[in-house]
This record gives sequence, C-alpha cells and structure tokens, in this order.
Amino acid sequence: TILINDLAPILISPTNAKHLGTVLDSIREGSLFYSDPNVQRMCLGVFRRLIEPFATKNQVIAQYLFEKVVPLCFEIPASKDFNLEDAGSYNALLEMSHFMVELHDSTNQVSQFLQSRFFPSMGSPAEFNSQYLALLTSKVEKRPRKIRTLVKAFFKHHRGS
Repeated sequence: TILINDLAPILISPTNAKHLGTVLDSIREGSLFYSDPNVQRMCLGVFRRLIEPFATKNQVIAQYLFEKVVPLCFEIPASKDFNLEDAGSYNALLEMSHFMVELHDSTNQVSQFLQSRFFPSMGSPAEFNSQYLALLTSKVEKRPRKIRTLVKAFFKHHRGS
C-alpha cells in the first residue's frame, strides 16, 4: 500500500530506515521460502515497485536490489519446488522478468553486474548468459515475456525435464 500510493519516502524516513533491512529481508524470505508462486509474484512485485523511487537515489536499497533480489530471480526458478509448468509459476517468472527489465532500464548497471559477478557465481553456461544479456539489453517488444521463456527453458533443461 505504501508503494502503490507513492509514499515510498516513508520507508527511508529517519524513524523507519533502521527497520528497512528487516522489512526487505522478510519480503525476500517470503518469496524464497514459500513455494506458493502467487506469494513469490507478490513479493517480487514489491521489489519491482522499489526500483523507480530508489534504484538510482538510495545506495542502500540499490545495493539490496542487486545483491539480494537479482539472485532471487534465479534462485526461485532453480528450486525443485518451483513448478515450471504451473500457471502461477508462469506469472511469477513474468514478474521476475519485469523486475530485471525495469532494474536494467533504470540503472543500466544490471548487465555489468550479471557479467562480472552474478553469472560467474551461478556457473551458468556462456550461451545462456549471452542470450539473457542480449534480451535484457535489447529493445524488442515483449522483452519480459521473452526473458521468461528463456529462463523457463534453461531451468527445464537444467533439471533434465
């Protein structure tokens, strides 16, 4: 409600700033530890709403988005509990893709972060990495949907199903 009503500055007010890390961690844990794709989608939606007001204006939140939420967009679909064929998971994957596209478009730092830090730690194949980055940085129509399709295919193949 705070983010929907454009009250985001409340989150970083002197009174609330000391609790922000705990709040963000709770949202992250909700998306990671609850296998309900609707919960995951809603949690990622909250993080997505933090991009515009904070990704370029608040270093603490920007760092959190890069270091905690970007990996989350790959950890969730990598989980064996994430049903890649479920309609709810389809929407959760789309929300993750929208998050990545919006973060990239807001900061232009996502590609560098993925190339230099995240993909090497993930150990994903170079072919997937280059396809993902090409889609992320392109201006093709329905970019989030194309990213979702790529991520789904990658994890489906990775799981051997």
